[in-house]
Amino acid sequence: EAEPDLVLTPRAVLLACGALLLSVWFCLRYRSVPGLPGPFPWPIIGNAAQLGNAPHLFFMRMMRKYGEVFQIQLGSRTVVVLNGASIRQALIKQGPDFAGRPDFTSFRFISNGDSIAFGTVTDRWKTHRKVALSTVRSFSSGNPKTRKTFEHHVVCEFKQLLQLFLTRTRESR
Repeated sequence: EAEPDLVLTPRAVLLACGALLLSVWFCLRYRSVPGLPGPFPWPIIGNAAQLGNAPHLFFMRMMRKYGEVFQIQLGSRTVVVLNGASIRQALIKQGPDFAGRPDFTSFRFISNGDSIAFGTVTDRWKTHRKVALSTVRSFSSGNPKTRKTFEHHVVCEFKQLLQLFLTRTRESR
C-alpha cells in the first residue's frame, strides 16, 4: 500500500489557514498612515531587512522615489520619515505631534529607558532634557576658556562619529 505524497492533517490545514489569514490581515492593515507613500513591507519584519548596513543610503533611495515625506514599517510599527523642509514644518509648527520616539525594545535595552535622544516625552524625560540643556548652555556660554574646551570636545566627538559612519559605509560596499 503506497503512502500519499501529500498528507493533509488537520494540524497542517489549520496552520496553512492561520498563515493565510495572518498574511491577509497584514496586507490590509500595513498602511497605518493613509495617503503617505512608501515601500511595501514584508510581513512581520516590515522594511527592516531593506535598511541593511547603510540605512542612510536606503533612506536616500526612498526619498528620491517617494519624496520628502514617506513611511516605512519597522516590525509592526509605522515610521514616518521626514526630509528637507518638511523637518522644519514638523518640528517648528507641529512639535508636540512629532515629539518622542517609538517605544522599541532595542532602545530600552541600550539605554535602560533613560535616553534623551530615543526617549518618549514624559515628565521625567522633560526634566532630564532641561538638565542636559542647562549643562550644555553653561559650558557653551561660560568663560571663553571653558567654551573653547567644550567646543574642542564636541568637535572631536563629531569627527569620531563622522569617521565611524564613513568606515561603516565603506565596509558595507
